[in-house]
Amino acid sequence: MTVIDHIYHPIAQKLGISLLLRNEIDTEIQFSPRFFVNLIQITGNLVANAIKFTSPNGLVDVVLTMKADDNHSAIHVTVTDTGKIISSDLVSAFNQGKQVAKLMEANVGDGFSTRLEYVMQLVSEEKGRILVKSGNGSGRTFSLSLPLQDNFMALRNGFHSIIKNGAVLRNGSQSSSNPTFS
Repeated sequence: MTVIDHIYHPIAQKLGISLLLRNEIDTEIQFSPRFFVNLIQITGNLVANAIKFTSPNGLVDVVLTMKADDNHSAIHVTVTDTGKIISSDLVSAFNQGKQVAKLMEANVGDGFSTRLEYVMQLVSEEKGRILVKSGNGSGRTFSLSLPLQDNFMALRNGFHSIIKNGAVLRNGSQSSSNPTFS
């Protein structure tokens, strides 16, 4: 979120838009470089669109969370704004993963579709899912989920614990409940 704040906070401030960024992910989690860059690009493009289509005195709210259980870990990003709504047909087409570039250009204007197509491509590369909801009077919410698989590490007591398919690896070897000491 520091990168997103550094890039987009001055732009939002200049336009009179409140930009709220909340990172609810443990700070000891580290992502693979490729995943980290894709996450920044996805989030940045969603934030850029939200700022572009939000009026002065509007709000862009970004929340980053991580959910994990025994079989699955995922990053969830939600970008909500008080900007222009998009049609229910466009929302439906987008949520079904259809090509929506021409519909978007006619509906919301230049630049929006290019960024969203890129976001959809990156989300697809990460085997994630993205959905959009549009409010009645104004506002949109983009919600995405990106599975982590082998894309993160947790730092514990100076060791790199790699979370891989539910097993915890410490510095490359699987940990056990009965460690042996030499």
